Amino acid sequence: MKVQTNTWYLLPHSVTTYCVAYKGQLYLTSVYPAGIVYPNGRNWNANVARDPHVRIKIGNNVYDRVLSYVTNPAEHSSVLEMKWGKYPKQVIAPNATVNEFTCWITECFSGQAAFRRRDNSGFTVLPSQKNLR
Repeated sequence: MKVQTNTWYLLPHSVTTYCVAYKGQLYLTSVYPAGIVYPNGRNWNANVARDPHVRIKIGNNVYDRVLSYVTNPAEHSSVLEMKWGKYPKQVIAPNATVNEFTCWITECFSGQAAFRRRDNSGFTVLPSQKNLR
């Protein structure tokens, strides 16, 4: 899955990241090596900490969403278990930290073009065929 963040210098920054669905929400994960503390160490995490508005590409559709950093320990643990089930071969270094972000996804898979995105002409209806950079 691709996520596009907004940089401080006004150019979009896109990355491919791991994701899991849990209880109607989409969770994006970001692994930090030991000694690195959120939001430092990952440009896209620092961008989200500064401006949580992102664009998420799922298949050929692009959605505007607002990410929230997961701070609830129970939610974090549950999502981490889902991640290990989905990606059993992902290797995480000892003492690494897994950071999680969430956004609602129920609408993403409803098949309705009810999402709106800002572009140079104002707002347009999603899903969109425009590619992330």
